[in-house]
Amino acid sequence: NALGEGSTCKVVKADYTNPYTRFSIKVAVKIFLAKAGCTNVDVELAKKYAFCKNEAEILLEIESKLGAQSTDRMTQVIGIVNGKLPSSFLNWLGRTNRLGVGLIMRLEAGGSMSNFLSSAKLQSYRMLDRVSLVLQLSRSVAEIHEVDVVHGDIKPLNAMRCEDRFLLIDLDASSVVGDGFAA
Repeated sequence: NALGEGSTCKVVKADYTNPYTRFSIKVAVKIFLAKAGCTNVDVELAKKYAFCKNEAEILLEIESKLGAQSTDRMTQVIGIVNGKLPSSFLNWLGRTNRLGVGLIMRLEAGGSMSNFLSSAKLQSYRMLDRVSLVLQLSRSVAEIHEVDVVHGDIKPLNAMRCEDRFLLIDLDASSVVGDGFAA
């Protein structure tokens, strides 16, 4: 059920049930873990939580400014897990320590643009369709720039296929214009 791994986190597939509606969906959980051998887990997890919270806030900011069209541009945030992770995550993560922070997002099951670009399926696309995909991703970037967000890590691995479009993911390196990190 592991979907990927970055320098600061692992992403796993999970089931999420809304506690109010009991509606269940498949989600991706981006889990930030304390480094192995860390002597001050609380401080380490506080830092990870800050990264996670920042990414969630940026996604929610984009969603509030772009409205319904944001779902055509980037993944949707569902919530944050902070503290004890479900024991089912531990097998996927290869860990025994249950402390961690997780960002719960809608699962985009179509795979990354990186996988798509190296697949045989791309060969069946006409040049016009290929250009359309690039324009679609460019529009997504332009739209988040319009709401003063800079992604900070655009690459084929950070665009996930969802039906006939690609969505931007992995905004943990993003920043808001005026926060001292983006021009």
